[in-house]
Amino acid sequence: MSNNLVVGKNAVLQLLLTGQKTHQLLINRSSKSDERIATIIEIAEGNNIPYRFVEQKDLDVKCRNVKHQGILAYIPKRQFVEIEDILDYAEELEEQPFILILDGIEDPHNFGSIARTAVAAGVHGIIVPKTKQAEITPIVSKVSTGAIDQILIAKVPNIASAIETLKKKNVWIIGTDMNAEVSYSEQDYDMAVALVIGNEGKGITRLVSEKCDFLIKIPISPSIDSLNAGVSAGIMIFKIKEMRDELG
Repeated sequence: MSNNLVVGKNAVLQLLLTGQKTHQLLINRSSKSDERIATIIEIAEGNNIPYRFVEQKDLDVKCRNVKHQGILAYIPKRQFVEIEDILDYAEELEEQPFILILDGIEDPHNFGSIARTAVAAGVHGIIVPKTKQAEITPIVSKVSTGAIDQILIAKVPNIASAIETLKKKNVWIIGTDMNAEVSYSEQDYDMAVALVIGNEGKGITRLVSEKCDFLIKIPISPSIDSLNAGVSAGIMIFKIKEMRDELG
């Protein structure tokens, strides 16, 4: 399945509402009466975005095993940015950088969930490795309800090297480690921050952990081994947002 597709009613609707470039829509012929599909068509017509009606089987073939809900959108190929572009964006907003580093998130559902949370919390950008990382697929876009296309993403050869680049720009690196001594609620976030989220099963790699300025944890009941990566990311991202909002 092509990575320049956005599928699902919510994801496509969000795509159009945010004004992102869309080449064409394909819509299940039998979905014309659906309220959200009708809204999507209205927005598409108002923005001169071409669309055509097709049979269910045509969408099934294009989307393979992804549930498309009767609609898909063709978008331009994803353009990745440089780390400096994310820092420049924060500067343009006159905000302290708030960056997310994903150290090997391999589940597309986690990736999509984290991206959606990041956009909701005002994260300036996400840094991901070129290998051992979920790609930006239609599944990721659908889970994120299109948010993955609303945030700057830098794809780097090496996370440890990316951290060194950030440190030279006075960005503090905060890693997540279930064995850390400091709780996420006790950490100071009044600074330029890059939050590292580790792999679903292995956590943050040793080298990346060693390069972090701070390591924090989410205290949980001993009856639970760990939290889902997407859930952990959501808790910590919004804790950072909450503390920054309090400081004004």
